[in-house]
Amino acid sequence: MQIVELFENQSNVYDILDPLECGPFDGGCVLVAQALQQIHGGDIVVLVNDKGIADHAAVKVGKNLIDFDGELPIKQFVKRFEDNESVNIKGIRPMRSSDLPDAPRDPEIIPELVNALKESVTEDLRAWFGKGKKGGAGGGGWDRYNSKGERIGKCGDAKPGEGKPKCLSKSRAAALRAKGGKKAIAAAVRKKRREDPNKNRKGAAKNVSNTTRKYK
Repeated sequence: MQIVELFENQSNVYDILDPLECGPFDGGCVLVAQALQQIHGGDIVVLVNDKGIADHAAVKVGKNLIDFDGELPIKQFVKRFEDNESVNIKGIRPMRSSDLPDAPRDPEIIPELVNALKESVTEDLRAWFGKGKKGGAGGGGWDRYNSKGERIGKCGDAKPGEGKPKCLSKSRAAALRAKGGKKAIAAAVRKKRREDPNKNRKGAAKNVSNTTRKYK
């Protein structure tokens, strides 16, 4: 499968979630987990942070966890999430109906997500993400973007005086770029800074949708 095709299929998932103003991580993790469960089986679980709050939904199959960024053994999966979202995860447990109350639940779009994910979650894509070391452009973890839509470094390596970072995996950046180029990424960065401006905020990760109506 060509990388361009992977990007197109990933973009389809974003397009499906767009009317709900969420993405596969930014609020849409429950829907994605429900779709992935239909593909892979297993159980939907949540990653619980050090405040005892559910932070993210994923699918547990055997000793592995799966979300939109791919499948990893549990410990590696948790570390990837902690590194990407700057949170401390204390454990996993089965998801409860009261978990992630702000995450949309819409069973009508699950079949669409299943079809899109069947195209994108392939052995080729898992190899592309590898063991969490190929998530960003040029290898390594996720990448940091500025308000011009430019990739400026790795997530977690912000320079002194730099504004609130917006970190994106290679796939998320590609999906935004497919919609509106650098302007789309820049709009997502500005939205992140508006809705979650405190660079030093502690506690649960705040999901800010990448969806923006206009690329100014």
